[in-house]
Amino acid sequence: MVKTYMLLVGVLLFAFSSVPGVFAETATEFIETGEEVEVKESGPKIFIYQTLDPWLTQDSSDLYFKKYNARKSVEMEGPLPENVRVWIKEVKSIDRKYTHLITVYLPHKKVIVDGKKPMKTADKFTYAVNATQLPVCHDQEGMKGCVKLVHSYHKVISK
Repeated sequence: MVKTYMLLVGVLLFAFSSVPGVFAETATEFIETGEEVEVKESGPKIFIYQTLDPWLTQDSSDLYFKKYNARKSVEMEGPLPENVRVWIKEVKSIDRKYTHLITVYLPHKKVIVDGKKPMKTADKFTYAVNATQLPVCHDQEGMKGCVKLVHSYHKVISK
């Protein structure tokens, strides 16, 4: 009986020993090595926002086209840079490709899908990034290699 109990405890400890700091999104797993911190200083926040802008623009457009079955166009106004919020967390990816998770909150003043009534929305995108390569990864190969969309969240604030 004691051997069975010890075996069961051992299996449970082995099975759940890696759970607290690990979460999986798509095919990449991350081990959290730091706590999430909001970037509040204007300079670093705007730098991160503008560096990620090509991905944010593309992913925002994709989100609205898919979510609202847009046929022709998605027009976005905003967000103002001072209203953008950014959080960063240091991680290690299992494949050693990414160093940080960066979450960007975008409060759009006005979004018009296919010329219909404008709506006020908020979107949040979380990216896995390789911070050492981020400033130089704007060519075609770099865009694939150092930034990866991990999660997105969309909310309509008012119509």
